[in-house]
Order: sequence, then structure tokens, then C-alpha cells
Amino acid sequence: MKHMNNQKGGLDLILVILVVALALAAVSTYVIQQRNSKYDVNPNPVAAIFKKKAAAPPPASDEFVVKELGIKFNLTADITDLSYVIQTHSGVTSAYFSTTTLLKSDQFCTASEGPIGAIDVLDKPDDSEGSPPSLIKQLGSKYLYYSHPQATCSDVKSVQDLQTAQISALVKALSSAELSQ
Repeated sequence: MKHMNNQKGGLDLILVILVVALALAAVSTYVIQQRNSKYDVNPNPVAAIFKKKAAAPPPASDEFVVKELGIKFNLTADITDLSYVIQTHSGVTSAYFSTTTLLKSDQFCTASEGPIGAIDVLDKPDDSEGSPPSLIKQLGSKYLYYSHPQATCSDVKSVQDLQTAQISALVKALSSAELSQ
């Protein structure tokens, strides 16, 4: 009988250890799930290792596309936040440019005002009178023209300096232009 009591005591100890281990596992699982949902971590990293990897997305590009004009060009580091607005005047569609940095520096430096310039893509060379835009390059049978802004967009010297630097950066970037179609 004494021998049976010792076996029962050993069995009780094993059951207590098993219950404690299950409780720890449950608490650990809960904590891990909470942490994963908070930080968006893969809840099953082992499965992720063996899972077939999907094709990696293409690397972020510094290519900028003006789809309305059918061109693309590579951005320089100074104008990675480039934006544009399309406007049509006298039958010519143009893209007017600014940057988020410039706009944050002065509210009057909006893309619709073209504070770092505007471009046109024409089917033939510009032979208009007056002050024609500058030819940047020929793109196949088309011609890419750049128009310099007529005035600064701000009275603040540091904003004017930024505007001047970004004008140069845009002209440099446009030299890499290609047709996107």
C-alpha cells in the first residue's frame, strides 16, 4: 500500500508539472501574439523560412513619369519630392513643376505656378516669336522644351536659394528624359 502511495504522489507531481508547463505555454503564446499584432511581426517565423519566397518587388526607382506628356526621366537627390500640374495654354499642354520641400518653405511655391519651371513636348521645333523655351533634347520625333520660371516664388532668401538649386536639378534631370510610350 505504501508503494502505491508513492506512485500516486509521483503521478500528482507529474500532473502539477504538466499543468504548469501548459499554463506557461498558453501565456507565452498569448504574449507573443499580442506582441506580433502590435509590431506586425510574422507570428510563425519557422513556417516563413520554409515557405516559398515570392518574387521581390522591384527596387524603388528614381524614375519620374509625366504620363500626360509621354516622357520619363531620372530624378536627382535634390528633387526626389517633385510634383507637377498639367496646364494647357494656346493648345500646348505643359507640365509645371515644384517640390514638396519648396512648397513647405513658402506657400506660394505651388506646382501650378511652376516655381522650378515647366516643360512642353512638341511634335516640331518651336519657332514662336518672343522668348521661346529652351530645347533640352530631341526625343525621337518629338522635342522637349524647358521654360524657366519668370520670377521667384518667395521673398525669403533661403527659399530663393532652394528654388535656384532645384531649377538646376530639374534641368539636369531632364537631360535624362526619354519617351515613356
